[in-house]
Parts: sequence; structure tokens; C-alpha cells
Amino acid sequence: MEEKLIFPYFTRQMAFNIGTRIAKKVLDNHLRVTVDIYLGSQQLYHFAGENTTYDQDEWIRRKRNVVMRFCMSSYEMALKLEKQNMTLYQKYTLDPKDYVAAGGSVPIIIRDVGVVGAITCAGLSSLEDHQLVCEAMKKELEELS
Repeated sequence: MEEKLIFPYFTRQMAFNIGTRIAKKVLDNHLRVTVDIYLGSQQLYHFAGENTTYDQDEWIRRKRNVVMRFCMSSYEMALKLEKQNMTLYQKYTLDPKDYVAAGGSVPIIIRDVGVVGAITCAGLSSLEDHQLVCEAMKKELEELS
């Protein structure tokens, strides 16, 4: 799904729109989800739903590290490793304290530039976190058209 999520540009307003869209869904559905948006090394948006914990912030950091290192979603990396029956540590000797191959972090890709950041959710299953981010990004792209 994320192969279609390529932006012509990315602004702070867009980060706010995407983050707020996810936060609204989290609140409306009483989900225990945290959302985080980074552009480069700058945090542009952070929201923690009810009953979330610091652990989710740590999952977010570790998922985002995967995106920024491999320029692909953390979910795509998880699927690739699962097919190979490998872990990030086994394949790349990456410390599990800093990297996790679990869905929920999606790269912010700008056409003709590449990966410039990541939008990350934590609190649901890998697939559900991934879908939550992708849906919000897709809606933002539709509004640009």
C-alpha cells in the first residue's frame, strides 16, 4: 500500500492533518494507540491516546529507526524477515533495544527526493498499526489532488 504514498512535498500542516486524523480515530474508537510524526530528526507531532504507556513511545522509536535505516515501512521489513525466518539482529546485527521489525511506521517519501521522515503508530497489531498510518496518509494525498 505505501508504494502509492508518495508526496509532491511535505509540510508541517500536513503532519498536523495526518496526526490529527489518526488521533481522532483513536479517540472515537477508544484505541490504546500513540502516534508520532518525524521529519528528519525533528518531531512534528505526538499524541498518546487514553491508557497508553511509555512502552509505546519506545516501540515507536524502534520502528522509526527501521524506516530511517532501510527506507521502507517497518511492516514491509517484518514481512521480509518473516519469509526468511530471520530477525533484524540475525540478518543485520542490529540491537533489538534500538530496532524492531513490527508494523506501524511508514516512510514519508517525497517524489524525486526520497525518504524524509516517518509516521508511526503503536498500540494495535502490526497490520492494524500499519493500516492506520497508511489510511491517514492516503486521505491527505487525496486532499492534495
